[in-house]
Amino acid sequence: MSGYYGYRSLGRFTERHRRALITELKIPNATVPSYSTLRRVMMGLDYTQLRLVFNQWAKLYA
Repeated sequence: MSGYYGYRSLGRFTERHRRALITELKIPNATVPSYSTLRRVMMGLDYTQLRLVFNQWAKLYA
C-alpha cells in the first residue's frame, strides 16, 4: 500500500517516516521496527484473512 517492495525498502520507509509513525501509531519507546522485524511479522501473516479483514474495513469508508 505504500508503494515499497521488499523488506529492506519497507525498513527504509519506516526510518524515513519514523517521527510520523511514532506519533500517529503511538509507538512506545519511540522506536520503529527494523526490516528484519517487518519480515518476521509479514511471514507470519495469513494473507487470506488479512485480505478479508481489509476489505471489510475498506467497505466502511467507501
